[in-house]
Amino acid sequence: NEWVVAARLADARFFYAEDRKRPLAARAGQLAHLGFHEALGSYAAKADRIEALAGWIARRLGWEEEAGPAEEAARLLKLDLTTDMVKEFTSLQGVMGGIYLREQGAAEAVWQAVYDQYLPASTEDPIPRGRVGRGSPTGWTRWSASSASGSCPPAAAIRSGCGGRPRGWCGSPSKGRSGSTSTRRRRGRSSSTAPS
Repeated sequence: NEWVVAARLADARFFYAEDRKRPLAARAGQLAHLGFHEALGSYAAKADRIEALAGWIARRLGWEEEAGPAEEAARLLKLDLTTDMVKEFTSLQGVMGGIYLREQGAAEAVWQAVYDQYLPASTEDPIPRGRVGRGSPTGWTRWSASSASGSCPPAAAIRSGCGGRPRGWCGSPSKGRSGSTSTRRRRGRSSSTAPS
């Protein structure tokens, strides 16, 4: 077992060194070659949708100064899917993107939004960093505008774009974890529409 662990660590060191030879943002073109869904296109198309929605969320909440960082983070959210490290160690998706962006000098709000994009995954997980834990709406916006916009578009797009019926918290008419009808359904739809 020790030999296997040592070999995996050597692989990780190699992939880390190789990935750092190119800036993460330079990998954007590679997303066009990664399929997201046959009816919805590539991860590049998904990144475009997330970026538009992230800016829309920030502006809709009245946080204009956060719109730029939210859009930047949204553009970068899925780029680590093209790295050797994430191809080999898929559980590091999001995490490696944040690490690479931090090393490349990205703004703190941007790299943290990328790193924390899957948080919280459960009730035991920490909330995304920033000023979220201290109750500041500006810190929450940096996270929500990228993370929430990265989670909702697939559900909304699958439902409207290709006739599917996604299940879960975002856009589902199904029962939530607590067994109650989803909040979105109870409250009805907003009169303003998000970008598609």
